[in-house]
Amino acid sequence: MSDVPLLDGPQPSEERPRPRGRPVLAWCVILGVAALVIWSQQQRPVAEPVKESVDRLKQKSPEQHIRWTVGLKEVGLPFSEEQSRQQINTIDHGPYRQRLAAAILAGELLGPEEALERLAQLKKAEKNTEPAPSAQEHRLWESLWRLSTSYREGNYTGNVLSDEEKENLREELGWPGELALAPAQGPDEQARAEVVAPARRFVIAVVIGVVTFLGLILLGLVALVVLLVLLFNGKLRHGFVAGCPHGGIYAETFTVWLVLFMGLTVMGALLPPSRSHLLQIILLQLLSLAALVWPVWRGVPWEQVRLDAGLSGGRGPVREAASGIACYVAALPLLAGGLIVVLVLMQLQKRLGGEGGIPTHPVVGLDAGDWWSRLQILFAASVMAPLVEETMFRGILYRHLREATRGWGFAASFLLSGLVNSFLFAAVHPQGLVAVPVLMALALGFTLAREWRGTLVPGMIAHGLHNGLLMLLLFTAFS
Repeated sequence: MSDVPLLDGPQPSEERPRPRGRPVLAWCVILGVAALVIWSQQQRPVAEPVKESVDRLKQKSPEQHIRWTVGLKEVGLPFSEEQSRQQINTIDHGPYRQRLAAAILAGELLGPEEALERLAQLKKAEKNTEPAPSAQEHRLWESLWRLSTSYREGNYTGNVLSDEEKENLREELGWPGELALAPAQGPDEQARAEVVAPARRFVIAVVIGVVTFLGLILLGLVALVVLLVLLFNGKLRHGFVAGCPHGGIYAETFTVWLVLFMGLTVMGALLPPSRSHLLQIILLQLLSLAALVWPVWRGVPWEQVRLDAGLSGGRGPVREAASGIACYVAALPLLAGGLIVVLVLMQLQKRLGGEGGIPTHPVVGLDAGDWWSRLQILFAASVMAPLVEETMFRGILYRHLREATRGWGFAASFLLSGLVNSFLFAAVHPQGLVAVPVLMALALGFTLAREWRGTLVPGMIAHGLHNGLLMLLLFTAFS
């Protein structure tokens, strides 16, 4: 009888070995790239376009201060003489034209005598002014001097200036120049009403905006506390379900994406300038999502990768979109706390001898003068960034971190994973280390959305909503 076993019956199939990742090696690369990015940010000087944009914002600040002050006066808020002088002194320094605007505000709040006094002080300080006033600025000073002298004598018609001189005041000094030509005591009430109307609207809009924002922060604080309590008590449905065996593979995947994204970003910066330069960079950065092929190549089925990363529709587009808005509101208290920390760090940096400047994104330096440029910026900030960053940070990296720490219990795993994820998210952004607290605060809000809903849709909605609102605010500030 033969000793060879019979093979005609069903045989047990060999189980395919489970792919194992190399998370330690992956984290060495991740931390190395993050350290390199942070170091390069600290070494790189602020680009000239960014400086110019920040300078433009600073130049608009005196005008906005005057609008605010005049608007408060117009809505009926009285100023004492001391308060009026404080408002004037706030801008009565710095560039020559800013001090001319301060003299206009002085005339508005305290009368032409005060305006003439400020103009006289400015004339005396001309010898020490750097750079020296231009011929055009001398003409502006002369016009304001004659105008204020006329007002002091009771002549509010403005007929001491020619039409050309009036137009010069409007063009060179902007809204303060218009205000100087329309005094409250003037005979043309309609012209006065047209000039002060923007100031009144500005005050009303700011008050409504501040009250709304504070209300949303209060509502968000309540929502945040309720969400966290229910989440930690286990009474809230957990959309994120731990237990995936491929966490190490996802550490590798994030590493591949990070290296690919940085390389494509550098490649995009080397592209020749064009009207669609930003769009070209966006399309290159979208290619970084090709890193999602890595886990499939390592043996994880695509359907599993998609579910593990949260690339699903969740419980319907309407419900998930509403959850995204709710999570953004819940993130607002965190955002406010992050802003306070950033302000403290800026002051500390300034006292230690640093510049203490406002953290800015390179997008601030882009030319957003036409609709096509603004559309590209909005698309980059509100669509591309949420899609790519949420997929890789809250999708792939967060999955790895939660799987690596799930044995520590939900609370420790969620908090540690959220903090590490959010810090890396903030650190690789180009605003610099000073901006890390506020970016971390936002990222924690997006992480909460991921944990609660499972799908990335709410986090993408919240991310896009924040970036879109911020871009619209910047467009308004620089317009």
